[in-house]
Amino acid sequence: MEFVRYAETRGPWPGERIVLLNAKGGVVGRSGAPFILQRFAVAVKPHRLAIIGRPGLSSPFGLYVGEFDAAALTKVRGLAQPSTSAEAFEPSAESLSVDWAPDGNRLAYSDGTHIHVYDCEKKIDATITGGHGVRFSPAGDRLTFITDQDEGAILDLARRDTRTGLINPKHSCAIMFGQDGLPRLG
Repeated sequence: MEFVRYAETRGPWPGERIVLLNAKGGVVGRSGAPFILQRFAVAVKPHRLAIIGRPGLSSPFGLYVGEFDAAALTKVRGLAQPSTSAEAFEPSAESLSVDWAPDGNRLAYSDGTHIHVYDCEKKIDATITGGHGVRFSPAGDRLTFITDQDEGAILDLARRDTRTGLINPKHSCAIMFGQDGLPRLG
């Protein structure tokens, strides 16, 4: 079943809940923890949540993971909060991204300047390359992303081989893999 997500503000808590919808628009679930969703990226695998943002007013900006319905998430690492000012040298919200691997154990994410892969079981965070807009392939063996030179790229994780210039991302903020394993503009 394919899920769609959106945020809602409801109740006395600070922040917003992430809501999962099924393909027919029915509510499947709401996140247990509220989030400050001014500058954020979110990835949902059924029953698991990863967010780059702030889960509550007193929490620092960073990458957090946990069960979807948990009241609190685990901080993986702190990140620089994106700027709302065009002059500030900090990552923009558009450069933040997070995506679950099909195995549901690894996360690919961009902190605004670098692509990382985090293994949730081993608790290992590896910096892979520069870039943003990262997405896993359906098999979990490759990543698509936008390089620091604004070129679309595909990285083979096993060989650490990167091919660039395959797709011009200027008309889209994300490059994704189709079910056939071929890259597409998102």
